[in-house]
Amino acid sequence: MARAIGKSAPRQRPSGDRKYLSPDEPLILTVYLRHRLPVRRRPGSAVDLAELTKRVTLGKLRLERQRILKRSVERVLRFPSNST
Repeated sequence: MARAIGKSAPRQRPSGDRKYLSPDEPLILTVYLRHRLPVRRRPGSAVDLAELTKRVTLGKLRLERQRILKRSVERVLRFPSNST
């Protein structure tokens, strides 16, 4: 049976539709990070297009992501120790 486009099924909350979790129940958070570094080139410029046409391996992309997001990840990891 096909679902209607644009309609999503109601999501079941992991906490069982309760407003508050008990202190013994684990809380799982997902944090999505994106870099905020300024880009030194104009979109659509020759430099920008040359960079976009370079072949890049998954390993190099992974290393670049780690480098760019390093400070943000450190702040997220430090957060639980600062909040107690």
